[in-house]
Amino acid sequence: MTRGNKSGPSSSLRLAATSLFAAGGALAGPLKGFEPRPQQRQMAEAVERSLAEGKPLLVEAGTGVGKSLAYLLPSALWAVRENKRVWVSTHTKALQEQLLNKDLPTVQSVLKLAGLDLRFSLLMGNGNYLCLDRLQRAGSLWGGEDARILSTLGDWAKTADTGMRARLPCGVPQPLWETLCRDPDLCLAKGTPLAEKCLYQKDLAFARKAHIVVINHALFFAGPPLKEADALILDEAHTLEDAASRFLGYELSNFSLKRLWDDLFSPETGRGLARRLRNRGLERSVHAARDQTDEFFMMLDSQIRFSDNENQRRLRAPLSGTEGLDSALMSIENQLAEALVSSESNEGESDVRSHLLRVREILNHVRSFSGELLSDHAYWAERSTTRRGPRLSLHGAPVDLAPFLKERIVATYPRAVLTSATLTVGGTFNAARARFGMEACSETILDSPFDFKNHAALFVDPATPDPKTDPAGHESFVLQRCLDLSQVVPGGLFILFTSWSFLERAHTALTGRVGARPLFKQGQEPPSHLLDHFKKAGNGILLGTDTFWQGVDVPGSALSCVVITRLPFTPPTAPLEEARQEWLESQGHNVFSEYTVPRAVIKFRQGFGRLIRSHRDTGAVVILDPRVQTKPYGRVFLKSLPPCRPIAAIQDLAIFFNSIRNSSEKARFADKPERGLA
Repeated sequence: MTRGNKSGPSSSLRLAATSLFAAGGALAGPLKGFEPRPQQRQMAEAVERSLAEGKPLLVEAGTGVGKSLAYLLPSALWAVRENKRVWVSTHTKALQEQLLNKDLPTVQSVLKLAGLDLRFSLLMGNGNYLCLDRLQRAGSLWGGEDARILSTLGDWAKTADTGMRARLPCGVPQPLWETLCRDPDLCLAKGTPLAEKCLYQKDLAFARKAHIVVINHALFFAGPPLKEADALILDEAHTLEDAASRFLGYELSNFSLKRLWDDLFSPETGRGLARRLRNRGLERSVHAARDQTDEFFMMLDSQIRFSDNENQRRLRAPLSGTEGLDSALMSIENQLAEALVSSESNEGESDVRSHLLRVREILNHVRSFSGELLSDHAYWAERSTTRRGPRLSLHGAPVDLAPFLKERIVATYPRAVLTSATLTVGGTFNAARARFGMEACSETILDSPFDFKNHAALFVDPATPDPKTDPAGHESFVLQRCLDLSQVVPGGLFILFTSWSFLERAHTALTGRVGARPLFKQGQEPPSHLLDHFKKAGNGILLGTDTFWQGVDVPGSALSCVVITRLPFTPPTAPLEEARQEWLESQGHNVFSEYTVPRAVIKFRQGFGRLIRSHRDTGAVVILDPRVQTKPYGRVFLKSLPPCRPIAAIQDLAIFFNSIRNSSEKARFADKPERGLA
């Protein structure tokens, strides 16, 4: 793990954002190739004011502003000088890695020049850490390849300074990891000699002494095991609602119940808590619970009645037929409660308590679906096919997140900075303020310093059929246009879809028809590997959906054209979306203009933002949805984009790319030194 330096003497030197980001300022030394950017300095000054005045701040900083340094430097200065703690929360691991391995060391170097020592650390949720005690106890429970992994981990752990999963010397399969990862209910380290060896406690100790602690949104909502921060930076803030919904939501599946029963007692292996306790009664109860689980999910499948092409179904009334599973869970709960009282060791007590809490949580979930359904919640069922067999699950989640976000963020942290490249809709923060419950705050909108007008072209194909009124015609046209673009675009093509089914059909249609271009699709391998292969190809075609609308960073000609096949409206038939829209309507809101369009615009802007990632990047965005020009709300989408070079026809797009190619060749020729005569 990246660690900050130990505390050292402070300095009376009064650095400020204005001087730090100026030409020849403190950043010029540690940051090679540093170029002053007015937008970066303006953002740093806004963050500086927010920290000084104790007032929350919303900042939209376009691609290329350098927002991470713009918030890290002023917050680090404030934290070191005032001996305060700042939490920096992100959505993606990629940004965490950037902060820890690049940006924070740079900030640390700048502060060191002024005699200030910055300490920073990373902290993640419990499930991301290896537990040495569980590792030691797991040795006798696993064989084959898993035993080899356990041996490797055992040797590595003797000198390790962090137990973070991402830093382990080998990959660990998920079933094995669930046996090895830290479970706070099973932790025996607190107050014992084990605490000195515990890798999680080492990371926690560093975090407690750090001025800046990097976390993720999930851990932020759960509450890190630290004293509350004095200031909060929420980067990638456009994802906060989704992260909050996942945190507050819950799920019950046939897989999660099977995993619980296996942990209590597995007839296949003869292992589990019941066998460790030598409790035959608990074994029999687990066996009965398995039968009740099978009956419950068979009943659920017949009660819900999914249609042939349906994988989700909204639940509008309480489920019936849960009595058997409820009774089985209560029986196990009672036996575990009795075993807890009679435990003869701390280890046994923690083991029983952990399983008891899991049983009680699942019992509460079962009752939430069988009791009165809450009007401000969404309930739904999902089905899927996996390698392990059919999966059936129940889900519940609140529909109104603003009160929770307001309480967790603004009410708790007066010094809260929320930032992203995409927070505004139509040039205002109105939608963001409503979603986050931020009535009073400072606002700053900073355009990207990149030259979109000369480097980026925008082609809204006028011949595209409307996907709403002519879905078949639209799909056929999009597939043909993708083939056309593969002949026109010299570099890489990134084609964004709004559904997995259309992505799959497009992959089938394009396979074998794009010449020598490599064709990639999301899901065929891990995202990081897929993007690496796409970058190296240079002229590949990548089909993506959902999460690939954001976070993809491919600078250079390897990504020369982004194709948006359809405006990214969330399907109103998705259970959570449907319930949320119904609730908003019941509160008197105009759902389409106040909720549906703003959410789609944010995702649309994220997709557009994949194109230009550096000052030298050039390329085109192609929109194959005529509604941005034919519908009144389409103006909101186009108004949210930076000014680009308009393209009227696909022939003009070919001319644009030819001009880029010629300009690049001239630049390369001009950069070559002249040869002297022999």
